[in-house]
Amino acid sequence: MTTMAAPQNAVSFGALLRALRAAAALSQEQLALCSGVSVRTIRDLERGRVSCPHGESVRLLADALTLTGTERAGFEVLARRVHPDAPRRPTPRTPVHDTVVPAQLPMDIPVFAARLAELAQLDDMLGRAADQPTAVAIAVLTGAAGVGKTALAVRWAHRVRSQFPGGQLYVDLRGSTAQALRGVLGALGATEVPETLDARVSLYRSLLAGRRTLIVLDDACDVDQVRPLLPGASGSVVVVTSRDPLADLVVAEGAHPVAVDRLSRAESHAVLVRRLGAERVQAEPRAVETIISACAGVPMALAALSARAAIHRLSLSTVADELVGAR
Repeated sequence: MTTMAAPQNAVSFGALLRALRAAAALSQEQLALCSGVSVRTIRDLERGRVSCPHGESVRLLADALTLTGTERAGFEVLARRVHPDAPRRPTPRTPVHDTVVPAQLPMDIPVFAARLAELAQLDDMLGRAADQPTAVAIAVLTGAAGVGKTALAVRWAHRVRSQFPGGQLYVDLRGSTAQALRGVLGALGATEVPETLDARVSLYRSLLAGRRTLIVLDDACDVDQVRPLLPGASGSVVVVTSRDPLADLVVAEGAHPVAVDRLSRAESHAVLVRRLGAERVQAEPRAVETIISACAGVPMALAALSARAAIHRLSLSTVADELVGAR
């Protein structure tokens, strides 16, 4: 890019932005695509309609224009000056930010199988990420249907979300990757979504650059679904859930595999106690053992039978007898 210093008599941030954009041979639309700042915001900045640009918008524009050193410093200093002729916005009751901070995590369930070992593995992965400042940390939670992969990912994400000021994204991958990116881009504040998948991926990574964001990719079928949703720059952490081990992701991207196994009998018993109460579980030990055996360590099955007993006011013996009769 051709370096262009601000003229000594320049007083307008908008004029400097327009000159730098022209020197980079970028249209307003192209700069918006590269920076993640909306075309409308860029247009308003260049026309002097914004008296005090938001700091995050200035940073994103400087990155997109590849400004460094004194040129970047001058750009940022000028952005902080209020142009005497620029119209001032009335102070809104709610602050308006050009950069949206998403908070998309689903609700954490109150009844959760302890999963202490798996949570510790995720904590360890996050701790080791600090020793690799240029890499994207990825964890893959793998296990059979119903073992609680999503519940584990959501529980851990809620535990560590305060460490991610860039927000938390939750993506259900049961649809297409292109559809997922459309939703994610909207959550990140993009007002215009490109038509092609490659352009969406480019904009997605541009919006995430320089942000520390936690990304949960739920129910991935294969690696091809996941790769377009991986950030291009360090700082963010990705947690993927899948029935498939996603071995290529472990090999090529260095993802950390976390096996989510079926619950032990003791863990299954603890789930029933939390769902039905200790007194009720202790009162019917034989029925409880039958239910635990039938559920085979699958938390979703334990939840379904506990709900049936609670909703229909059935004794655990009745539920156990139904299970035996159904075999």
